[in-house]
Amino acid sequence: MRRVLHLKMVTQCAMLEDFGIFLVLADKSLFAYHIEALVPSSPPSANASRTPQKLNGNKDVQFFTVGTLGGRTLI
Repeated sequence: MRRVLHLKMVTQCAMLEDFGIFLVLADKSLFAYHIEALVPSSPPSANASRTPQKLNGNKDVQFFTVGTLGGRTLI
């Protein structure tokens, strides 16, 4: 085992398996990581960005939940 995320104040995590995305809520910011960026497979994938995407813009996020509605995945 090894540490792959160096974030402080992590309060929630969720895995979106269908999309290969790992969501992390840390210090009131919601980040999306490609799972390939955290745990690479044999040949590195060209579309797996190593940079996390911040999803909340400049607003604080207190909590999140993941679900499906009408065949769509919602956060």
